[in-house]
Amino acid sequence: TVIEENAFTGCTGLPSITLPTSLMSIGDYGFHGCKSLKSISFPNSLGSIGKYCFYECTELEEIGNLEVLRNINKYAFYGCSNVKGDLTFNKKIYNLDEGAFMGCSGVTSVTFQNIATEKVSIKKQAFDSCTSLEKVTLANGIFRIYEKAFSKCVKLEEITTLDGLGTIGSGAFQGCESMKKAVIASTVETMGDSVFCSCRSLDSVYACMENPCPLGKDAFKGISDKCVLMVLYDKKATYVAAG
Repeated sequence: TVIEENAFTGCTGLPSITLPTSLMSIGDYGFHGCKSLKSISFPNSLGSIGKYCFYECTELEEIGNLEVLRNINKYAFYGCSNVKGDLTFNKKIYNLDEGAFMGCSGVTSVTFQNIATEKVSIKKQAFDSCTSLEKVTLANGIFRIYEKAFSKCVKLEEITTLDGLGTIGSGAFQGCESMKKAVIASTVETMGDSVFCSCRSLDSVYACMENPCPLGKDAFKGISDKCVLMVLYDKKATYVAAG
């Protein structure tokens, strides 16, 4: 069973809906603009939701069984500012697309279960401006964090990246004003411009790489004056030589 694109677009008086247990996918703009929709619970059969699927569902507070989804397309929940609590992602997720949860300002934590089979990236602005987000638990198998993925998450206090991550994109954590601690995985090879720019509370950076990776412009501009860089015990001279 599928719900076609635009199936419920603009149904502004729809407060709730029960999805069939055989549902496999919801098309683009499936529930776009359902401004009265307060909750949605996904059946175990569902694997994919289309772009802008719940865009402008401004009263949506609860997403049930989110962890069954493996494919979340562009801006699927963009601007669902009343969604609250934790977002947990299935270990089999393979696509978390651009702007998927951008502006979900009530979300307090994001958890990725260990990735089972495929490498996964967190796309551009996926959690941009999630202004109540306090905790992010990443997983092995995430190989790239794209530009501004967690930008302006002003309550996020720390981030620990895990081995397998190779690239942290420009502005990925820019403007995370409460961030105090960042752990950079040993496998990180590239960090883009302004990665931690304006993280004014950042006072501890743990670099687990054996050698310093290339940094983009203003990668640490505007962080705490008291920030300390921690490196592997026998690599201090390498980092000092690199400047």
